[in-house]
Amino acid sequence: MHNHQQPFYRRYAMKRTEKLVRACVFLLVAVPLFAQIPNAYLRSSTNSNRWADGGTIAGTAWATTANYITIDTGMKYQTISGWGGTIQEKHWTAISVLSANGQDSVNRALFDTTGCNIGYLRVPIGCCDFDLNENPISLNDSTNDYDMTAFSLHRDSTRKIPLIKMAQAIHPNLRFWGCPWSPPRWMHDNGQYSSGNFKTDAPTQTAYALYLEKFVQGYKAAGITMDMITCQNEPTITSGGYPKCGWTPPMYIDFYKNYLNPRFTADGISTKILLGVYCCSTYVAWVTNIMNDATVRSMVAVTSHSYQNPDWGPMAVRDYPGIPFWETEAPFGPYPGDGIQDWSRGTSEFQNVADFMLDSTSVYTMWNMVNDQTSASGWGWMQNVMIQVNSSTRAVTYNPHYYAYKHYGYYVKPNAKAVRRTVTGTGPDRAVAFLNPNGDIILVVGNTGIGTFALTVRVGNNMWKATLPAASFNTIRIATGTTAVQERKLENTVMSALKARICNSKLYFTLSAAAGAREMNITLSDLQGRTVWTGHRGGSAILGGQQAFTIRPMQGGLLPGTYLLTVRIKNRTGAVTTVENRVTAVN
Repeated sequence: MHNHQQPFYRRYAMKRTEKLVRACVFLLVAVPLFAQIPNAYLRSSTNSNRWADGGTIAGTAWATTANYITIDTGMKYQTISGWGGTIQEKHWTAISVLSANGQDSVNRALFDTTGCNIGYLRVPIGCCDFDLNENPISLNDSTNDYDMTAFSLHRDSTRKIPLIKMAQAIHPNLRFWGCPWSPPRWMHDNGQYSSGNFKTDAPTQTAYALYLEKFVQGYKAAGITMDMITCQNEPTITSGGYPKCGWTPPMYIDFYKNYLNPRFTADGISTKILLGVYCCSTYVAWVTNIMNDATVRSMVAVTSHSYQNPDWGPMAVRDYPGIPFWETEAPFGPYPGDGIQDWSRGTSEFQNVADFMLDSTSVYTMWNMVNDQTSASGWGWMQNVMIQVNSSTRAVTYNPHYYAYKHYGYYVKPNAKAVRRTVTGTGPDRAVAFLNPNGDIILVVGNTGIGTFALTVRVGNNMWKATLPAASFNTIRIATGTTAVQERKLENTVMSALKARICNSKLYFTLSAAAGAREMNITLSDLQGRTVWTGHRGGSAILGGQQAFTIRPMQGGLLPGTYLLTVRIKNRTGAVTTVENRVTAVN
């Protein structure tokens, strides 16, 4: 939740050198053989032009150049299981001012394949700091209720569970894991939910195991299966005003081994352990020491760390093969925070995702997905947030953090593989390469410079040249997959004949050929050819070349971005003319 690590900064060159050393045993570089050189497609975001279509990049045969990135799909690293986020009550209250379509549009921007494609959700067990500051803080605030007779998910049923149901309607295969910020306050050694340490007497630990089991069972009854849980968020932080509780590694071992494992085993609970959620201390203390216990290790499905990358990932996947490593909470500005939502903060997030991906991470978890215009927590401090909804004007703003994440989540599909990329000569700020399940090659790359960056990408004996805008996030998709969904090409080369714009779900376009036409059919589709909206106009309604339509998408609201507008006109003789052009939608 908080940024207790050093300022955003990475030992980038060292990191890549280490990876290349590990890879040096491979004497042959895989050289993809393409029947024909595939096209690549560029998507770029700058502060003034976000999610902009950079067009098609034609591939050519390799020719020697000084500065380039080589992608070797034969050298594969970790599997990218998917992209993560966190459920918060502030998300629910922020979107509650919107219409049903407006709520769906915001959530679709996060969970849909046309948005960030978030498929893993961290669910607070009880109250987190970006929930509302109101009682009950835990799921059982009834003092010394060791039998959990007063355990209740009533508060969750009013906000978190309905929000999850909205997300499941968009992304039916969502996966979940639970994380408590604080056990019930009477389980603290000082009786306070915002400080102190967990009590280690047997009755308290037995009751806490039952508490976590009831959470898992209650959510399952609501149609939400918890794949994993952890016993505590940020166990090394014991002060700060919001829900928290102190633990030590020996306390983790004792609780998991002697209380939670027997409880889950006896009752047939298959939920595993996510070993975390950590923000501080050392790998040896919080991973090695705990995983040395065989019983606990058998329960652990994922190892993890939060915030800036501490290089735990390579150690974890080396020491525990077959157990993936996750990033469990993205940094969202300094603590206690200032609410600044500028491009530099988004750039730091973009870089942090890259650093974790370069260090063996299988799931990256965003923190504040949606909040209101204040970006404030339930306890009053402000942080960065992906999307803001103004509670007065109902305006929705997609902040730099949103686009920083979308450049990964939209393109890098679940079960993709991170693959080797090497930089020859002068390289860009960050570059991470992936191989999607369908065979497409994805390169996510940043440019922090004040000028454009001329990028050459090499795969085997082929190359693609792109120009990255200044201060930008970029994704290049090389459409090598045999089942790839190709970016659509325009059917009509006379694009200048059609001038169009979309603002606040209103489409405006000028097309002189439309004047006097008998019938007009309009299709708005995304750049993969999927239809978003269709419109029709005929007879006396076609009075001139200037037209306006209200767009009501087939599913949810219209996301900002670039679309393909197709206008088919039938004149009075029955002849049909088709004109197309790209059009940008803004809110």
